[in-house]
Amino acid sequence: MPQACAAFGCTNKRNIQNRDCGITFHKFPKDPGIRKAWAIAVRRKDFEPNDTTVLCSCHFKADDFDRTGQTVRVKEYVIPSVFASFPDHLNKVPNKARSTRTSTRRSTPLHLRTSVV
Repeated sequence: MPQACAAFGCTNKRNIQNRDCGITFHKFPKDPGIRKAWAIAVRRKDFEPNDTTVLCSCHFKADDFDRTGQTVRVKEYVIPSVFASFPDHLNKVPNKARSTRTSTRRSTPLHLRTSVV
């Protein structure tokens, strides 16, 4: 049962070569709040992870892992944060200053406004 990383633009798949490179795969958490945070971090439109959806270790920081046992696990409450650059439509757009007539009037001090009747 081959599994591929769900991150946008990531081509890592669960196979021998990636395992030999130290890449591990981690299922989305069962906790609905953390699962939603992971899904938001992935930034895929209409993406709904299921119980078998995975992310590879490339999308986590080195200190996000618990390596004390035989199995490498993601620490509790960790959100993936390492992603390659997203295309423009997935990047957050900064808020621009409004330039409507109302907002322009709002930004001018009250004593400088001229009343138009």
